[in-house]
Amino acid sequence: MSWVCGACRKGNYSPAPPCAFCGQGYEAPKPEWFSRMVIVPASEAEREAVRVAQRALRLTPTGEMDEPTRASLRGTQRLYGLPPTGILDEGTAIVLDGLRPYQVDQEEKPCRPY
Repeated sequence: MSWVCGACRKGNYSPAPPCAFCGQGYEAPKPEWFSRMVIVPASEAEREAVRVAQRALRLTPTGEMDEPTRASLRGTQRLYGLPPTGILDEGTAIVLDGLRPYQVDQEEKPCRPY
């Protein structure tokens, strides 16, 4: 995973601090699928972000912030030392992005015959 320095914003492909450029620590970049905090999804983009999070949590991707989703988010937040709010915020999205299986947010496509 590529990390971005929180101070100088230069990238590095190692999660180990300190930054080789400025000596400060690293922070992970915001995932592409996450645009803003989601308490209750109000748009299709927010519902899609919730579905991506649900897939990373190994839940059924409904796109709704139901109780199983909130409980799984709280558990993940506790595990990673984040405030256990049950809300899909940027810190939680960064953690979930690291937990996602490869291409989890892409739809399954039927095999093409050769």
